[in-house]
Amino acid sequence: MFKNGYAFVTREIPLTNGEANVVEVPQASLGTLWFWSDKGALDSVTSVDELNEKKVILPVGSFAQALEQNVGCTVSVDTFNGVLEGKILGAMGEVLILERNGGTTAIAKTSIRSVTSSDSKFKWTSESVQAQPRRYYRIKMKGKPASVQMMSLERGVTWSPGYAIDISDPKKLQVIAKATLLNDLTDLENVESRLITGFPNLEFKDILEPLTSRMPLDQWVNTMSPAGPGGLGGGARNRRSEAMTQNAYMPGSAARDADWSGVPQAGGSGQAIGDLFFYDLKGLSLKKGSRVYQTLFRSESEYEHIYCWDIEDLIANNVEYRQIPPGQEKLPEEVWHALKFKNSANQPLTTAPVSILSNGELIGQSQTSYVPTGADAEVRINKSLDIRCEWFEEELSRERGAIKRYDNWPLYDLVRIKGTLEIHNMKADKVKMAVKKEFTGEIQSKSAEATVKKTVKSLREVNPGGTINWILNVDSGKKQTLNYEYTVYVRSQT
Repeated sequence: MFKNGYAFVTREIPLTNGEANVVEVPQASLGTLWFWSDKGALDSVTSVDELNEKKVILPVGSFAQALEQNVGCTVSVDTFNGVLEGKILGAMGEVLILERNGGTTAIAKTSIRSVTSSDSKFKWTSESVQAQPRRYYRIKMKGKPASVQMMSLERGVTWSPGYAIDISDPKKLQVIAKATLLNDLTDLENVESRLITGFPNLEFKDILEPLTSRMPLDQWVNTMSPAGPGGLGGGARNRRSEAMTQNAYMPGSAARDADWSGVPQAGGSGQAIGDLFFYDLKGLSLKKGSRVYQTLFRSESEYEHIYCWDIEDLIANNVEYRQIPPGQEKLPEEVWHALKFKNSANQPLTTAPVSILSNGELIGQSQTSYVPTGADAEVRINKSLDIRCEWFEEELSRERGAIKRYDNWPLYDLVRIKGTLEIHNMKADKVKMAVKKEFTGEIQSKSAEATVKKTVKSLREVNPGGTINWILNVDSGKKQTLNYEYTVYVRSQT
């Protein structure tokens, strides 16, 4: 099961003399419908349309219908002019013709109030034959194997991951993983299932397989055109829903420690195949339209609290310097309280909502990114309002026309810029800060504890880029100032 509503399903179909007629063939995605047997080869799969006739018995719906289908029976007819008895000779149109002892009588059907009959041949129900079109698929195999496997990518069953991180212990956190399965495809009874995480490339998932699409030729061809829905799958590529994050706190005076003792330790079972990971679920039973909550694994990791401050780059489009308007040189910045830990489970963490709990209370909600086994993870909890951070940049010098065109026309100025970062820890405890400043240009000087990570400059870019990173501890009530200087080529404004 993928997380986007699709699943790759394998069905086993029994064969008689190497053949089978299958009525329920799935709506498969283009190129994913395959038939396989280890004891024979596929000869053909052909669609066959037929009319399925079915007898339907219904009670009569009107006086006219009751009289018309009971010609020859004896009835008693109550009319506005009295009760008349006799044998029905005819009942077509607007007139009922009765044979009576005194002769033959014609009665307007609109004057009839009721019809009574004790004749054993009188029919109070009507019988009709309804013909419904039905399509089935005739499978023929060479070698006459006993069964064949039908495999296809289908929409209608999916899973939604989720994590809880419990930080009740000040040294070790617990990661609890769950999966909620949604089945709108078909009844599942004791089937082997796998939940897939990673970044699968399903380019043609939104286009139906022509064998099972039931579309007219022109309609199916239009789905393959670039203007059609999906357009060879291009319009449908890379669509995904990101979980929204929100901050919440649920107060409770009688909160208890969470009990995760019933959750499997160390990650359950699974397998990495290529760039994907498969969580195994044994013997899954789930009716169509049902949902189920499955616990996947639980793991423990040492962790630390870290406060993250990410600072934007004021250079746009590699050469445009976005100067801060006067009066806005110093603006409060967002600082996020985060948890940093190593994924110690033997399974990766997939992109999913994560709830952070402490002593039974929800203290925040965020989202995990994909984290391989053994890799470092960072999960943000809430914004920290007790750490005030400000920053500003000032232009120190400018060399006009440092880069000129062939005719000596100035193209770019070389500007030297100084940046200042100010951190004020107003919390009661010492905090560990992770500060990251994106920049464009060349770093000329920086605070001693900073590290610089450069990115590769493309052929069309004038300036390189990168990030300056600080990891530092700030004592309670203290302020700390960080500095850096860099040079950057900006477009000349002559």
